Amino acid sequence: MTTASLSAQLKESTKDLHHAAEHHPLQQSIVRGTISRAQYADFARAIRSVHESMELVLDELALSDARVREIFLLRHRRLDAFDRDIAILADGHGRGVVASPVDWLGCFAKRGV
Repeated sequence: MTTASLSAQLKESTKDLHHAAEHHPLQQSIVRGTISRAQYADFARAIRSVHESMELVLDELALSDARVREIFLLRHRRLDAFDRDIAILADGHGRGVVASPVDWLGCFAKRGV
């Protein structure tokens, strides 16, 4: 499998998940600008843990698979950006990373967002 076909396969296999995420009420509140600063800070902490897990796995895969090395570039890394956003949004309150993004999203949905 070539790099192009791996990239296409990844895009196709995650298409439905991306569509669902983009149309989730949480994402819509971000797009509309109606999410509060505190809610966005909580979201950033939750999604950061997802990105951390993905980056660790992709780093491991990149060691043995040139196709992964070619498509997982430095510009795809998000941890530093999330850390900067969290620091700015936290206003010095320094809460830790949410243990489970799935649990957090469920709590967010219960709040009516």
